[in-house]
Amino acid sequence: MVVIAFASLKGGTGKTTLTYNLASFWADSGRKVLAVDFDPQGNLTFAFLPPESLPEEAYTRWLFSRKSPQPFQVSENLWLLGSDNKLSSWDMRGTSPDLFLPSQLIRSLPFELVLLDTPTGWRPLTRAAIFSCDYLVVPVDPSPFAVAGIVQLVEGLVELSERQGKAAEILGVIVNLAEEHTRITQKVIASVKQLMSEERFLGVLSKSVRVKETVLERKPLHVLAPQSKLSQQIEEIAKSHREEGDEKVRKKKDTLSELEERGAKVLEQLEPKRRKAFRTAKQQAIETERQQEGSEMTAKVTVRMPVDLVKALKHRAIDEGRTFQDLVTEAVRKFLEQ
Repeated sequence: MVVIAFASLKGGTGKTTLTYNLASFWADSGRKVLAVDFDPQGNLTFAFLPPESLPEEAYTRWLFSRKSPQPFQVSENLWLLGSDNKLSSWDMRGTSPDLFLPSQLIRSLPFELVLLDTPTGWRPLTRAAIFSCDYLVVPVDPSPFAVAGIVQLVEGLVELSERQGKAAEILGVIVNLAEEHTRITQKVIASVKQLMSEERFLGVLSKSVRVKETVLERKPLHVLAPQSKLSQQIEEIAKSHREEGDEKVRKKKDTLSELEERGAKVLEQLEPKRRKAFRTAKQQAIETERQQEGSEMTAKVTVRMPVDLVKALKHRAIDEGRTFQDLVTEAVRKFLEQ
């Protein structure tokens, strides 16, 4: 069994559609494939089938219990463990023992290839997927923050490796949603190759409206538009991995520490304004993620709150100069920590 996680600390890089299309292609090529949706948003699940049609025993959240899930068969060689909003509770209260459970259960399942779609950011569910996988594929979009995002991911892997004694190998980086003729795309490709080396540069995927159509039609690109440029690019990446496989990874000499050191040098070459813009964007991304988590919890909790308690919290928010959402989020987290 080979387990590959698709991870990126930045949103909008096309992790889900890449996971969906590669899982479908490898399955149609005769490999026994399991796709696992680690993202509470459930986009990968939706790409395969209407979430309401997924049996109760086929949800990813069972990986965090001691109950073995029963993957749902999508096609002859393709199975799915899907996501729902209950998975988000593990994202908020996940502890170290919880995060290692999925790896044990995934390894017990009878599949040749397992692909994990992860949520954006360095969240408990992301770490659980990383603990479960052998290799990481990192999709990046052609933006000024692409290289910095890879470096941050490497730094996180180094930290995990120091704490846990091991970490997943980075199989490589894919520049996704690319407009190859633009200067920014060419700069990003050059920077990624400088950082990761040619061997870890897996390829370029063109920006295409076909990506959205695959989700709406619930048909992978190699079925929906087999002659399209993007379909052929995905097929090339998929075939390259199948032909070279683990041997390609074993030949790579770069350690995580070497990648981290090289990444620091690449970042130093970025203009000061760009580095400052990246730091600002990073803080905005963290704040947005916190707000989203808070909104989810607030919506669920306030429905059950007595009216007088809601009023009291709103008055307290005004007195302390804080938001009502922050106070509810704080209360829920304290409750979960008890």
